[in-house]
Amino acid sequence: MQPRPFGFQTDDALFQFERLLNVCQVRFLLFILLAHRIELSFYFGQLFLSRSEFEPLLLKALLVLLEQ
Repeated sequence: MQPRPFGFQTDDALFQFERLLNVCQVRFLLFILLAHRIELSFYFGQLFLSRSEFEPLLLKALLVLLEQ
């Protein structure tokens, strides 16, 4: 494990904040991948949900990401 700059190894609050940022970045990337996959599904006509069913789900996923 590499030492962290600026005293991260002793400052628990900064470490927790950095970890939270990493988790948020991963969740946002997963959201982008989900949206891209759904967009491709629309393009190829292979979407399992109709557009009216899908859009509220996508908005709900975004709200969940923003709340956390």
